[in-house]
Amino acid sequence: MYNDSYQGFDQSTKDFEVETNKVKEIRSPKVNLHFLGISSFFPFGRFAYSYLLIFFVVVGILSFTSCRVRLIPNRDEAVISQALQVAKSIDLFYLNLIDADSSELAYANFSDSYQSIELELRSLWLQSEAKPLNSEAARISRIILDLWVKYKEQHQKNNTYNLHLAPIHRDRFHELFVAFLNAEKAKTIQ
Repeated sequence: MYNDSYQGFDQSTKDFEVETNKVKEIRSPKVNLHFLGISSFFPFGRFAYSYLLIFFVVVGILSFTSCRVRLIPNRDEAVISQALQVAKSIDLFYLNLIDADSSELAYANFSDSYQSIELELRSLWLQSEAKPLNSEAARISRIILDLWVKYKEQHQKNNTYNLHLAPIHRDRFHELFVAFLNAEKAKTIQ
């Protein structure tokens, strides 16, 4: 009787071991490298994973170093030369305004200059606005244009120009153009 019960225990232990082995096989299937063709591709089959790891690391490094995110546009020499030309036109306008007699300060005497400079400023603003990632230069050129239109409308409304304000206005435009050119110059820094 003792032997029969022991034999039943031995059989249940063997059944448990068989079930445990089946669970282990299900949880961790063995990958046959020969079946996948990996070991035949590499000269040393047991180092196939090392070769794959090295390959992916090299490809990753090359892809990260070759990618480049550009947050600022390239410097545009045509826009810079146009800005310098407009600044020169505005400076000439204010020199003529300051040198004019009080009787010659009527808006009609300067309307052609106002229109040509406004046209140049609108062109500068449009070029700045059209370039991608150029919000700073576009904002400054828009400020310059708005200020020019404001001074033109004041001159037209009053039909005269306060000569005490002319040097201040000229200096204000000078500062704005310096800011515009500095924004363009900053695009070369990489």
